[in-house]
Amino acid sequence: MWNASSIFIFLVFLTPVFAQLKHHTMPKVVRYDLYVRDTTVTFGGTSPGKKPRRAIAVNGQIPMPTLTFAEGDTAEIYVHNELSEETSLHWHGLFLPNQYDGVPNLTQMPIKPHTTHLYRFPIIQNGTHWYHSHTGLQEQIGMYGSMILNKRSTDSTFRTGIDDMMNGMMKMNGNLDDMGMSMSLNQMDMNTVMYPEASSGAKDIVTLNYAMLKSPTKTTLPTVPSLRVKELFFELSGNMNRYVWSIDNKVVSETDKILIKKDEIVRITIHNGSMMRHPMHLHGHDFRVLNGQGDYSPLKNVIDIMPMETDTLEFAATESGDWFFHCHILYHMMAGMGRVFSYENSPPNPEIPNPKLAQRKLFADDRAFHTMAENDFATNGNDGELMVSNTRWSIGTEWRLGYHDRHGYETETHIGRYIGKMQWLMPFIGFDWRYRKLGIDEQEKNIFGQRNTKDNRAVLSLGVNYTLPMLITAQAEVFTDGIVRFQLERKDIPLSKRLRMSWMVNTDKEYMAGFQYIVGKNLGFSTHYDSDMGFGVGLMIKY
Repeated sequence: MWNASSIFIFLVFLTPVFAQLKHHTMPKVVRYDLYVRDTTVTFGGTSPGKKPRRAIAVNGQIPMPTLTFAEGDTAEIYVHNELSEETSLHWHGLFLPNQYDGVPNLTQMPIKPHTTHLYRFPIIQNGTHWYHSHTGLQEQIGMYGSMILNKRSTDSTFRTGIDDMMNGMMKMNGNLDDMGMSMSLNQMDMNTVMYPEASSGAKDIVTLNYAMLKSPTKTTLPTVPSLRVKELFFELSGNMNRYVWSIDNKVVSETDKILIKKDEIVRITIHNGSMMRHPMHLHGHDFRVLNGQGDYSPLKNVIDIMPMETDTLEFAATESGDWFFHCHILYHMMAGMGRVFSYENSPPNPEIPNPKLAQRKLFADDRAFHTMAENDFATNGNDGELMVSNTRWSIGTEWRLGYHDRHGYETETHIGRYIGKMQWLMPFIGFDWRYRKLGIDEQEKNIFGQRNTKDNRAVLSLGVNYTLPMLITAQAEVFTDGIVRFQLERKDIPLSKRLRMSWMVNTDKEYMAGFQYIVGKNLGFSTHYDSDMGFGVGLMIKY
């Protein structure tokens, strides 16, 4: 029977146990169910002119729910895809089994519409991380969220007071509790914290950079004499005008996987030869940024490389499977700026039942064709162009249709392939069809003295386009009837926020100059003068 004294003794013995449990909970399985659904949002608030746009919400919210774990826990995350398209989730910066890394067609097959997928992996680290979709551009329309991985109080690096406070600041829903401080509602402007001089008008502002970073502990990799070091050099390349991005002038689909061996050191020197920054991210590993800090070089999984900058990083190959290395600007990644590191002799990935099919789907991203079109309905005729292109190939057709025979009718088609590191050069084959009724004794010659055949012309051609400075396109073309033509053209010269200018001149004594006023994404007003069709004003429609 329990009496007062036995109850007192029981409580005395259990009090230390409860105190321990307060600061140290046993590892457990932590389950989350994530429901991925279409929704609409109005970017920029409800100000006049703002229209609702498609977005993706998870559990009814954007960003996605904050997921909270502790070291030693097992994450069990069920993703219920209620979209009408495929999706995936990548756990950014986490060390986990390769099959759960979340890259569609590389470490898993995409999560099909109206199906459920389980990610189950151990939590073996701590810190603040994030997770996001790795499918198409879903990340930027809502599929991103935070992951909080708390330390265990038994961790030898657990800082009593500091880590206690950080763990305690986390609410049950994953949001931070401001605990009465000025971080109320997480709305603190971090720019005023990092750069207080900016608000005071000071001119001597120190910009943070990677050279300032220093790890609090040594990060040196093993130095066993027999340990192999694999040296790699990458140049980040691309064409801003065409918005094509690559590494060493090759996209993912044009390269083999980079084979690495377990327990070797991989050292990569990266030069950014483009004029855009590229935040390069390595999945499943941290790498040392060799920044002059020696044994205390910082560990990162993303390094933001500025134009014309060269950086060196290294990591220990300790995993298994295929791991993605890519630019984290989504459009650059989709264009093909990436590589796959593949561990030799890795076991088959159970999430990839058909590796050849998965590879074809992975390569399809940077091989995809995109369509662009425009048509000018003008008072002096109808002219426009249609272009279908991808990373390498371009198929384009231009037309000029007059309203009577003297203005004529003309269409040109070119099929070309871009070559070279910057893709300034495009050899092509073409077809030219023209009809324009000339007078009885009327003839035209080009500047080489060759006779005009515009009155009835249907010929093939061989030529080349080269992009000059100022984005002027120089074109040289030889036709099967012997006619040779050189042409210079510059489109879309920005004169103001909405006003654009274009011009063209060639050796057939043809020339054109015009202006376009942009009304909206797909609509504009135009005016131009054409040597064949004269002056006109019109309505420009673009797709």
